Amino acid sequence: MTTNRPGLAGGSIRMFHATPHWCKKQERDDGEDDEYEEDAEEAPAKDVLLDMLERELAEEKMNESSDMPDNLEELKNKLSEDWKIVETGATIRMVRNNNNTDSSLNLKVQLSFHCQDVMDNDNESGNQGEEDEDEEEQEDQEEEAGSIRFTVIASKAGHTLVFSCLSDGEEVQIHTVSTTSSTNDDDGLSLLTNGAVPAQDYQGPEFGELADDLQMAFHEYLARELGITEDVAAFIAMYSDFKEQENYVKFLKQTKRILS
Repeated sequence: MTTNRPGLAGGSIRMFHATPHWCKKQERDDGEDDEYEEDAEEAPAKDVLLDMLERELAEEKMNESSDMPDNLEELKNKLSEDWKIVETGATIRMVRNNNNTDSSLNLKVQLSFHCQDVMDNDNESGNQGEEDEDEEEQEDQEEEAGSIRFTVIASKAGHTLVFSCLSDGEEVQIHTVSTTSSTNDDDGLSLLTNGAVPAQDYQGPEFGELADDLQMAFHEYLARELGITEDVAAFIAMYSDFKEQENYVKFLKQTKRILS
């Protein structure tokens, strides 16, 4: 399944939003489910599971889930001019190349996100009496893409500014901002992995309770000085979708290899 999000120039960005793998069973015909139940009674469990894994792999191949969309590849190449993109499993780390930026600040800027770290875009109304929503409206809500959590750190002389953010593919939302003085030499990896400063440190103010103009100033600084632009927000959301699909295919193949 794909979803179109508004692009940066009024166009659209092709987003992968595959139906959750654990929900696929509901999409198949009842007769097909009965067929698998009958097969499960007659065949060894391992053989049935292998057949289902093969079926899932065939579906992913047909949907070209592991092929990077052209617009995503183009965006990745564009960002690679200013960012070094490093992948470790399902985690993506980006390090800004200050030599190619206009920033006059001597800061090391990094960001990190995990392709499965998604927060659902639920509209919590609090009205429990409105439980009987239209079926069509419920389906639309299920297809809405969640926001991807990511962490941005800007370090200078042992001091680090830490932003915990969300990307919905169009814009960046700051969740928290804090500072820390790191004494370790892990190059900020622990901050990026944990997404927050150490527990013993001050965790920063309630961002939503800051003055509106102060919140706006932090957002402007994040975009204009640290380089967390709309392009970066779009890349985080798009690449997370792509990597989740890619890793799902790897999971299927590895599971099949173990069982074979």
